Amino acid sequence: MPKHDASSAAAVRAAILDPRPFAGPRDGQDTRTRVQLLYGGGMYGHDAVADLRARLQPLLGASGLRDRTYTAIAAAIEEATVGRISTVERMLASEALRVGLPTPTLALVRDVGGVLVFHLAELGCELASARLAAELLSMAVMQVRAAMLDRAFLAIRHALLRAEDAQATFRDVPYVPGPSYPRLETFDVEAAAWVQAWTTIGSAIRMVEDEDAILRGGAGQQAAPLAEPLLQDGDLLLDLPDVPAGELSAEEIMAVGRARRILDEGAARRAAAAPPSLVVVPSLDHLPAPSKVAQDRRDTPRAEYDAIAAKALPLRPAPDPQAFVEAGAARFPWAREILEAIAQDLVGARFAWLRPTLLLGAPGSGKTALARWIAAYLGLDFTLYGVGGSSDASFTSTSRQWSTGRASVPLQAIRRAGCATVVICLDEIEKASHDRRNGAFADAALGYLERSSASALFDSYLECPVNLSAVTFLATANERSGVPGPLLDRLRTLRVPLPRAVDLPVIAAAIVAEVREERGLSADWLPDLSPEETALVARHFRGGSLRPLRRLVETVLAGRESLAPRH
Repeated sequence: MPKHDASSAAAVRAAILDPRPFAGPRDGQDTRTRVQLLYGGGMYGHDAVADLRARLQPLLGASGLRDRTYTAIAAAIEEATVGRISTVERMLASEALRVGLPTPTLALVRDVGGVLVFHLAELGCELASARLAAELLSMAVMQVRAAMLDRAFLAIRHALLRAEDAQATFRDVPYVPGPSYPRLETFDVEAAAWVQAWTTIGSAIRMVEDEDAILRGGAGQQAAPLAEPLLQDGDLLLDLPDVPAGELSAEEIMAVGRARRILDEGAARRAAAAPPSLVVVPSLDHLPAPSKVAQDRRDTPRAEYDAIAAKALPLRPAPDPQAFVEAGAARFPWAREILEAIAQDLVGARFAWLRPTLLLGAPGSGKTALARWIAAYLGLDFTLYGVGGSSDASFTSTSRQWSTGRASVPLQAIRRAGCATVVICLDEIEKASHDRRNGAFADAALGYLERSSASALFDSYLECPVNLSAVTFLATANERSGVPGPLLDRLRTLRVPLPRAVDLPVIAAAIVAEVREERGLSADWLPDLSPEETALVARHFRGGSLRPLRRLVETVLAGRESLAPRH
């Protein structure tokens, strides 16, 4: 996590004492934005009903809404009940999806529809309180990743309040208007207790991870160093800057000093510890020793895999999750939500590993390119395995009882990389053959996608169990319907949207960079598109598949060559 001013103890203290920079004024003179409400902002007039009417009234004068929507809004203004507000919320959500709704009306519909959950919660709807608690906890997680601990504390505090409200219904209790911040402040102590508990939980998680490393074979062995410098791990870093005299009491200064000493000691222990490692292939002494000729040719299982047998292979450390998201969004801006979901696997991770994930999207949405970029950023070897048309189980190992034999595709990738963490991309898995006469890919791959079974998969080529639990599996598909149910059960599904017209400059720059690499040219010989060239491409690209866009960019580059002066 990158260091940030908002991660200091002084910043959190300031937010506790005065949350107004995030939650807005406490005077009740105006309505608050949705973000301000999430941080604990109050209602207009300190009254949820008055706030609701102030927000709904402009919608009655907005054009383009359905008649039944106007009727529901008027009913909620007349009598603000949970049932009527819920009806308005559903109708506004439907209106926001309509094509042709005037832009000012659409903006108003989205603004009002997004805050009605707060009015429902204030009026005693336990479901709305639960929705807010879940959203606030998710928001706090993202703020922690971004090192904005002052905002995270306010979100946690509000989440605890809403979680308590979700435990009991207040629908039969008359609503009493009043400021919300006094009740929020009563949760300061509970929020602080949660923070202290997380410190203990973090220590326990490290203990479990160390025990897991021992069980997976990394204990007692020093892994060989990686060829490239290690990336920063996913541990959270707290910034404890020096505080000018007079801003903190002597007791607070001593507390900051103790915290700094604990963090320094932890950092020193992690720096001195051996890098994480994993024994993938056990001893192969059960196989016949290869002859000198076989050793040179590597045409027997033991000769081929003896170099990594019973040896601890390095596990590539996890990068900073927030840096991963920002770097990926700079290259794939239309897939930011996908990257944020994947980055959750890197938070606090000791090594780079992602849950088996299916990237589902229309052709040309950049699924395979995104998978390749993820592997490159994680520093992992990437293997693209085309599943389309696969009519056997050759993805897994092949027994030596046949005329030829080989290890599984993931194990081959590990041997090539010399590292236990690799990425296998199963491309177009919905196009695999369902014929089972020679074995089916969908059946054979199931064990590899379950981490518990992947830690001891029997490899028929080596005739022993191997540990593939550190392998990351990414899959791509255009349609969900063609993917067998057992595979879907083992894959986290993330929908990749099509690129947008606004993403054109980023995509065009990436395409030109790919062409440069393919032709072995530098930017001096093949510069990025000029503004005029980008505008020309934009006339023919309104968003959609990347493949037609690449052809457009290549056409512009070809036009450069045909129009270039000849000397």
